[in-house]
Amino acid sequence: MKKLITLCLFILLSFGVFAQYPQVYYNAVQIMNDAGYTVANSNSFYGNIQQSEFIYANKTFYSGTDYIIVGISEDLDVKDVDIHLYYLNGVLLGKDDDSDDVAVLYFSPTYDITLQVQCKNYRSTDPYYKSKCWILIGYK
Repeated sequence: MKKLITLCLFILLSFGVFAQYPQVYYNAVQIMNDAGYTVANSNSFYGNIQQSEFIYANKTFYSGTDYIIVGISEDLDVKDVDIHLYYLNGVLLGKDDDSDDVAVLYFSPTYDITLQVQCKNYRSTDPYYKSKCWILIGYK
């Protein structure tokens, strides 16, 4: 099921199927909802970042809950988005740093923990253009 969700997100978002850039956010949320994940507004973060910059959010994750963390851009200029999940002391816990414009990370903590989620604009067509990138966190 996880591979199917990832494939759907990749196909629908990375190939620019949706011409209206703001629609990318809503389509990603809909795919996550269809897979049984809830995406609350408090679990969606964005920032305008150029190549090599990142946005981040510190979030508390709860044991017994399955999470999907998605990094996307509303802008076709961004060619590679990465998601990194860190302990607050800076140690890396998980990542999706594949070379594509949709990053997806699944996470199921065994205890309640606050972690830092980062979404990085790894590569853009124009490295100095600030593109709107999103972190979306779904749970079930």
